[in-house]
Amino acid sequence: MNASLEEHFPRFTLEDTEHVCVIATYVAAGRSEEINLLPEQRQPWFLGFAQSLSGDVEEAVNAIFTMLQHVLMAQHSRDFTTIQLEPAFSAFARANAITLAKAARLGKSELAAEWQQVFAPGWEEHIPEQLLTTYTGGPGDSPSSAVTILAPDLTTAIYGEYWYLFYTYGRNWQLGHEQRTTPNGNGRVFDQLELIFPDRTRRWVHFDVTRLVTPSFEEG
Repeated sequence: MNASLEEHFPRFTLEDTEHVCVIATYVAAGRSEEINLLPEQRQPWFLGFAQSLSGDVEEAVNAIFTMLQHVLMAQHSRDFTTIQLEPAFSAFARANAITLAKAARLGKSELAAEWQQVFAPGWEEHIPEQLLTTYTGGPGDSPSSAVTILAPDLTTAIYGEYWYLFYTYGRNWQLGHEQRTTPNGNGRVFDQLELIFPDRTRRWVHFDVTRLVTPSFEEG
């Protein structure tokens, strides 16, 4: 597992819009006291935030959470697993944000009513356990050094691939080609992702997904 004792320092400072989105995730997670937002400020703040969203509310919220996951990994301010404790990685916070944002679109009273349901007494007891994703191997420049994402399911593992890429290479790259191989002679299957950097150099990163797509796989 990727247990590292190295020190971590932010690679960059969040942009204003990104910081606003982070606040929204803390509010939706019921953790706004961690960012010094007073109780009486929470609903009015979230009302303004939700009403500023454009397009479909659910799509907008999902895009924000996915964007923040990538940005926070790229920022690299803590280790890979600790970053996942941010509300942006919480399915509970995401679901709350969607529910509350939809209510806020209808108006202040509708948000207040939904707020009372979402944060009813004892709501903390209903937060599901969060299973953190880790990785082994690397650096992934060839199949023999492929990165293996250790996640509870295939969907999270795919997210984990991108988390790893942003965590390792920062935010200044674009995704080129991506493909999944057929089983090789040893039965292994790889996801191959091409990164394109600002100077137009390219790098392929390999992820071993054998056990995710073939749970019955056994080492030869």
